[in-house]
Amino acid sequence: MSGSSGWRGVATVSSGTTVATVSAAAARSGAVIILTPYMYANAVNSGQHLFSPVVGSVSTGRFVIFGAGSIAPLADCPVAWQIIR
Repeated sequence: MSGSSGWRGVATVSSGTTVATVSAAAARSGAVIILTPYMYANAVNSGQHLFSPVVGSVSTGRFVIFGAGSIAPLADCPVAWQIIR
């Protein structure tokens, strides 16, 4: 995602991928970032496929969202994010 700034926004993790980089002016090493899938219904196949976004790394001006367990979303997944510290 590009063009986002500040301390909150919505990023999209594309279907079939497990990583997205987010540009955020407030991002700094050691920042606490909350992620929440936004208006996305997980497609569950016998409990085997559940996309859960996590913050992988944070550096000045950006952070990386990963799919926990290397599980990618089955459809594009908007992820609301907020930097709280």
